[in-house]
Amino acid sequence: MIRAVLFALLLASPAAAQERILAMGDSILSWHEGRGQSVPDAVALQLRTPVENRAVAGARISHPNALARLAGFDIRDQVPEDSYDWILANGGGNDLRDECGCTGCDATLDSLVTADGRSGEIPALVDRLLPRTDRLLWIGYYPVSIYGGPFAACAAELDQLATRLQAMAALRPRVHYLDTGRAMPPGALRYYAPDLTHPSPEGAARIGALAARTMREIARQP
Repeated sequence: MIRAVLFALLLASPAAAQERILAMGDSILSWHEGRGQSVPDAVALQLRTPVENRAVAGARISHPNALARLAGFDIRDQVPEDSYDWILANGGGNDLRDECGCTGCDATLDSLVTADGRSGEIPALVDRLLPRTDRLLWIGYYPVSIYGGPFAACAAELDQLATRLQAMAALRPRVHYLDTGRAMPPGALRYYAPDLTHPSPEGAARIGALAARTMREIARQP
């Protein structure tokens, strides 16, 4: 009898609410989305929780064209009005390529995030997102492949961006930086798409698994 009552109570109990997760940024997060093999798709698979993906290929942190901003090419305008348990975000690489050609990029880097991580367009975006999420995971860029690719000239600037973004995250509670180089060794060609810029499906799965594992570890922290 007691067992039957407990079973009935379990059936009557509401299911645990799923976490709400948002992904936003550029093509590193949107690549393979149409086939369900993007980085956010891999996170969703690992956590068994849907991930809303607003990332747009070619998006910049800030875009000067109003029509492009309307189409989501300005990452700052990918922000919905909803609240989330997690926000996964990335960006900045297309700004470096388009604004300074990855040569003499000090001014562009400073506009994105200052060396101390305190100010710039990315910290301003993060500070704007924090009231809408419990935690934010900034997904850094993985190393440029040793086989080259369109962003080969940007390697030094991307390294500087990563260092600054880590400083930004360290200054802000609830903000965490993910070093995706742990999942994407630059010599492992199979993890890169043929364009040597984006992750292959296998690479995206590895990044997503790393992100999900990191999210679980953070959630267990007191």
